[in-house]
Amino acid sequence: MKDLSTGYPSLKSPFALGPFTLKNRLVMAPVITGMEASPSISRIRDFYEKRAAGGASMITVSEAVVDKSGRRFSYEHAFGPDDVALHKPVVKAIHKHDCLAVLQLVHLGIDADVSVVSSAVNTQSRLTGRHGWPIRSTDLNRIVHLYGYVAQLAADAAYDGVEIDASGAGLIADFLSPVTNRRTDQWGRTQLARFKLALDVVRSVRKSIGSDRLIGFRFNLCQIHAKGADWAEIKRLIQMVRLAGVDYLACDFGNRYVPMPTKGYPAAPGAFFDDYTALSEIAEMPVVFGKELPSADKLEAIAAVNDTALFEVAEPLLADPDFIRKTLDGDEEHIHACTRCLIGCLKRNNHPDRPISCLVNPYLFENIEEFELPASTPKEIAVVGSGMAGIMFSLTAARRGHKVHLFEKNPKIGGMLRMMSRIPGREPFLHWLDQLEAELTALGVVISTDTTVTPDILMKGTNFNEFVIAAGATPRVPDIEGVDSSNVLTYEELLADQMAVGNRVAVLGTNTIGLAVARFLACGHRENAFMDAQTWRNAWGIGKIKESKGGVLGVIPEIAPPVRQVYLMERDDEETKQLLSIHTKLCDWKWLRMKGVQMYRGVNFELIDNYSIHVSFGEHHHDPLAIPITHVVVCWERTPNRSLYFALHAAGRNVYTIGTCAEDSMNRNLVSISEEARALALRL
Repeated sequence: MKDLSTGYPSLKSPFALGPFTLKNRLVMAPVITGMEASPSISRIRDFYEKRAAGGASMITVSEAVVDKSGRRFSYEHAFGPDDVALHKPVVKAIHKHDCLAVLQLVHLGIDADVSVVSSAVNTQSRLTGRHGWPIRSTDLNRIVHLYGYVAQLAADAAYDGVEIDASGAGLIADFLSPVTNRRTDQWGRTQLARFKLALDVVRSVRKSIGSDRLIGFRFNLCQIHAKGADWAEIKRLIQMVRLAGVDYLACDFGNRYVPMPTKGYPAAPGAFFDDYTALSEIAEMPVVFGKELPSADKLEAIAAVNDTALFEVAEPLLADPDFIRKTLDGDEEHIHACTRCLIGCLKRNNHPDRPISCLVNPYLFENIEEFELPASTPKEIAVVGSGMAGIMFSLTAARRGHKVHLFEKNPKIGGMLRMMSRIPGREPFLHWLDQLEAELTALGVVISTDTTVTPDILMKGTNFNEFVIAAGATPRVPDIEGVDSSNVLTYEELLADQMAVGNRVAVLGTNTIGLAVARFLACGHRENAFMDAQTWRNAWGIGKIKESKGGVLGVIPEIAPPVRQVYLMERDDEETKQLLSIHTKLCDWKWLRMKGVQMYRGVNFELIDNYSIHVSFGEHHHDPLAIPITHVVVCWERTPNRSLYFALHAAGRNVYTIGTCAEDSMNRNLVSISEEARALALRL
């Protein structure tokens, strides 16, 4: 427990924001929940109320689509009069806890999910593949009017203000950027012409909502592009939007052309704070610091000397609605910490019935007490395997009143999660596993570690009604000549048994595990733990926006040499393409290449000996190549551990399989495994 006599006085202090006063300096960032179009307003209302009750001083609700031509997903609709009545309960619930409510106004550009895409110029979306056409002046004037109209609807719903989203791939962002706006008319021929859409929108919104409500402006401060805006242009934009009526600024970083992490485990906490600080020095209005936040102590130090800084929180508030309150109270040890996995919290699919999810907090839009109703007939259940599936099933079943006995063959619970915690950036899994084990114990789950379970142990002398096999899968050695050599390992032998390897290693399999293993081998254990913000920026070639045009460092990136030479190899090129369509995996891929990992895709494995791996390419096995290696790590095939299931099923027992024991896939994510496990526990 933190010494409460010191606390965080600057973070706790009231903060003047436009015509309002915030109760503290921690706010909730806009999160695309996937519930925006849901008719069940009570679920989204409760979601935001929990965060307001948990200490947030302001919540930005996402997202109000200004016009259907700029929607992010096909099921979204433009914010209209019917939405006012739906949002009033949300705003009222937020206000109950002395918290401001702001509605984010959105209009996408080239990445919009519509048949005819509007953009600044003639171009093609790299996200959707659709072609974008230059939007006409008449349509731009109509959109300016719509921003003001939707802002007035937000005021009618009792929102305290609106945030204009001019960041990311939004239409306003496309017009602001010298990278994407190459028009020669009044909307782009000069720097002021590029500003015109943003300024017209701000003026339209201010005219609609008056002076007694907030206007926030979120924009791309640093595009990390050589042709991006320089510091002089940014200063001019900030001065002009302030005069037009903006009350505070929020920022985004990066661009759609280069895969670069700005949040999650690949990014260093506080990596962009130098840029936020530079902006706050010239803005003459509050600036919201965001992205990956460092420790509360560092935030307090910044707040103590910067009286215009606010700090926005997103993913940590998904994992723990009380994150802000616990932080300000010095109760960090009881926070259900975000693992920075970015698996379920980013809305990627176009399905209205699939909102975002959280690995740590699986009931984002539910009340556990209402969802996990007590079982009508409590049972004794044996669970074999304590990976993600076994743990989540045991927690849910125990909460429903079942007596659960959890068996694990290793000295500690965790299974693949514990193995993955050795990967750089995945260390938070260890803390989360400790919390899960404590919760299991508190719920009365009997945990038996160092126990190899047999059918006889489970069936003789026990009173189990149900059996759940969550024993995972065993890495399978592929049929390659020489694969039985002493220098061939499975990923489990490398991570769990911590077997030593030499300085030239081939990793077979470009899947989720293969990328993680390659990172572990090339980067070394706990690389992220000692990579500070400046070291991380230097490695990615990110300069300070105040000094470097577009935020591009302009020199050869400073990257620590790899621990060893790694070769990442894959037989099926299509599988690799599917995996790399995920932004976080694409960032992993780029980081590995920056660390000197050599990639071979669509290869045939001919022979492994003690000194090399022999490969060829294509259907006709052309261009044979012998690559010198010391070790080979196999990451692509595995066999589900179902022997217990078959034995119990043959004996007529009620037995089920979950996780990779039930469905073998090297790219299956932890969220889907958790959902499957909980669904079974709710059925029994």
